[in-house]
Amino acid sequence: MYFLQEKANIHETLFSELPDPEWAAEVQQSQQEASLVEQVSAQQTRQCLQRIIEQVCSTDERRVILLQEQGERLEAIAQMLRLNPSTVRTHLMRGRAKVLAYIVQHEPALVGGSAAIEHAIERHRRESNWRDQLTVKELDALRHPERNQRLLRKACLKIARFLWIAQLLP
Repeated sequence: MYFLQEKANIHETLFSELPDPEWAAEVQQSQQEASLVEQVSAQQTRQCLQRIIEQVCSTDERRVILLQEQGERLEAIAQMLRLNPSTVRTHLMRGRAKVLAYIVQHEPALVGGSAAIEHAIERHRRESNWRDQLTVKELDALRHPERNQRLLRKACLKIARFLWIAQLLP
């Protein structure tokens, strides 16, 4: 086999040699500002999630979510809390469901509003297998979240992977 090797011509241009060197500083400044805005936004979202977790989750659910967020494995969490691993999984799923249901019901702007929720429902319909599809009652609970919390939580867990905030939840 023969490979062709292309010689690259590298030419560096200093910012001071550009016709208007001020634009480089402006671009760098705007990138830093955008990065800072993203960091502040992410921090505010995390704080809001912490507030919601404190408000809607039980003590055990909060502890499990916090430990998972810190990178602990479920088995290690079970040992630390002296719980059965299946109990830890149950606490984690219930806590997630409660947080997502609260967001859908009270703060949908955290996930991009009602349009983002509808988009998540549609993606779930297209990409999930037939066994995991949302039932009519679950769809109704998502669209009218004040009616049935159990169905709302179940539906939220089904569409969670299509909501960007789910990436912030452990």
